Amino acid sequence: MSETEGKWVDEESLAMALHEAGREAVEKGITVSAQKFGEEARRYTEWDELAEPAKEGRRMQARFMLERYRITRKAPEPVEEPTVHYDHEAVGGTEHGIGQRCKCGGLMINGVCGNAAYVD
Repeated sequence: MSETEGKWVDEESLAMALHEAGREAVEKGITVSAQKFGEEARRYTEWDELAEPAKEGRRMQARFMLERYRITRKAPEPVEEPTVHYDHEAVGGTEHGIGQRCKCGGLMINGVCGNAAYVD
């Protein structure tokens, strides 16, 4: 299991997920609101368009779920693979390696670049 997999979901993330989960039902008109108010209730409102009281309603739903269930992320969040620099070689300095610099600019210590572990 990766470091992020199984991480507990926070209230705000769950509230937003619950809101998004209703998108398809709203668009298909198979909601309580659509049954009561008709076609005008079939427009999905994005999270950032919601008024704060509506967001708080979703947070209440999230708290309800979090108080009753252990909810974790199903899959890890994508992690960008770092670029590790392996191509290090000394340039300049003395014949004994004192004061040598690597071509990347790092200081050479016992023939090893101090930036050898450098990751972008």
